[in-house]
Amino acid sequence: MDMEDLYERRREINLDELGAMYAVNGGYPEPPDSRYPLFPTALGQVEHSESSGDTAKRCYNCGHIGYDYPADKAYAPGHCYSPDGVVEFTRLSGLCEFCFDHLMREPEEDELDEADQDQVDKTAERQQRLAEDEEL
Repeated sequence: MDMEDLYERRREINLDELGAMYAVNGGYPEPPDSRYPLFPTALGQVEHSESSGDTAKRCYNCGHIGYDYPADKAYAPGHCYSPDGVVEFTRLSGLCEFCFDHLMREPEEDELDEADQDQVDKTAERQQRLAEDEEL
């Protein structure tokens, strides 16, 4: 799986489901301080806001509500992880950092980093186990 596939998969998935995958597999950012819930919980809160018809600003590309959660990179659609990214989203391009980083990446960034590849592997293993359990 390359970055394009991973991006599309995460962009299209329900944020509750993505949060559940992060909760099971790990690989998500730690809360920067006590004001922030665990990242999978934060995704659930954003999904609830989206499904309740919240009129908060949405990313022009992925359509998800933008949310600020400090981290080292964007982990999910709508995620803005840096002060500059929040400004970019709210005042300039209207793109969340998840989409902006993907669209503006350099060609050599198309390879998954070790953490993303580990997340993909764990998710595939979990899906395989679920499929096997359904067959029983």
